[in-house]
Amino acid sequence: MKLIFMKPDLTIYFAAMPLIGIWLKSDYEKANSAEDLINLMHKWFNEAERTDNTTRAHAHQSVAQYLYTLLTGKSFESKGLETLINEFNNN
Repeated sequence: MKLIFMKPDLTIYFAAMPLIGIWLKSDYEKANSAEDLINLMHKWFNEAERTDNTTRAHAHQSVAQYLYTLLTGKSFESKGLETLINEFNNN
């Protein structure tokens, strides 16, 4: 059975961020597979941590968290809770 890949349409999401949205959309359009989207999500999380510009950091983090939710079906906030539960169960 072949998996079907559907790339989410984030046009409206990028339009809400006038300047940084252009760069984010450009990166997003280059991602053509689920693996590319996962790599892009990680890239955006890394950019959010590395930049000194708070507006840029918030934009990268926001779109990365939204993409995480679309790819996993879980909110990004639940990831921290899952990690905590797994650590507790392993000890």
